Amino acid sequence: MSTPATWRDIERSQKRREKNDRFRSSQLTQSRYSSRDQFREPAPRMPVQQPNNWRNQPTWSQGNTGYMDFSSDSFAISNQMPFQQNYMMPNGPQYVQQPMMSQQSMMVQQPVMSVQQQEFIDYTVSPTNIILFHGKHYMSTLYKSPMRIEEFEYPSVEHYYQACKLYTLGGSDLALRMNKVSDPSQCKSAVRNILNSVNIPKQKIESWRRTEAPEILVHANLYKFAQNRELREKLLSTGDALLVHTFDKDDLYAVGMNEEATKKWSLDNNGKHIQVPRYFLTDWFVHADKLPTYNGKGRNILGIILMMIREVFRPENNRADPKIMSLLHNMTGPRF
Repeated sequence: MSTPATWRDIERSQKRREKNDRFRSSQLTQSRYSSRDQFREPAPRMPVQQPNNWRNQPTWSQGNTGYMDFSSDSFAISNQMPFQQNYMMPNGPQYVQQPMMSQQSMMVQQPVMSVQQQEFIDYTVSPTNIILFHGKHYMSTLYKSPMRIEEFEYPSVEHYYQACKLYTLGGSDLALRMNKVSDPSQCKSAVRNILNSVNIPKQKIESWRRTEAPEILVHANLYKFAQNRELREKLLSTGDALLVHTFDKDDLYAVGMNEEATKKWSLDNNGKHIQVPRYFLTDWFVHADKLPTYNGKGRNILGIILMMIREVFRPENNRADPKIMSLLHNMTGPRF
């Protein structure tokens, strides 16, 4: 596993499995009659199931040592990164770029443009139009929200995120060590200890966090809210509020400020606007200096991802990212 895949990779994986099924079926059919009967009408094709001891079993339980090899999670095992390519589908709906604010004094920060055109959604900054989350808030990765991704079950987004980290940096053997971690708040420290035990360099871990992790969070959070109606309704009830991850020790996925400092920032900038990217262009998240900052500090990547996912569940606003919409429409597993 290196980076998440798109629906094209999932489709290719499904076609490979179907081809293998057809081959095994033909082998079984040939064994049902001898050479002297070779001109007989072939026996009806019998479906052949691929052996899999863990399938349809709870994947986060004691004694189940076969889970999390990611063999059917084509999103997790792909090395492809077409997520950011050909972003506007040729025959898909076209969108008008959000106009830039003409008065600099009304902008919290002027966004940086890239070669690939980005569009923006304006959010008004005010104490009444901002929702702060951290810890075990329902928007947090630490919130217990069971979900099923490609035949696997995960207790939370954090479990999936950390499992992908272990698989990428150390392989399936390391990922299996997550079996005994049930509390999302313990995942990070458990994974840190596992990676330290096999001498994975901190630079390599940080590189993964800055390059591959954002797409994994898009994927996991999409499943989280698609498969949990109550959480989805809570997310939609936030309307057009600015979603901000407050954590003073993280200036990448959070804003690098605690809740109190973030509230002060919203008061100081009351009535101004901040422009949040509409499209998940990988270049924008790998080179996070293009993202807006909050009080000159954090980039709030998790908050931005949640605002993008919120738009996917209200397509009538015509502000959803078409690629994330495609991921939702091609999602495997239950949606309710």
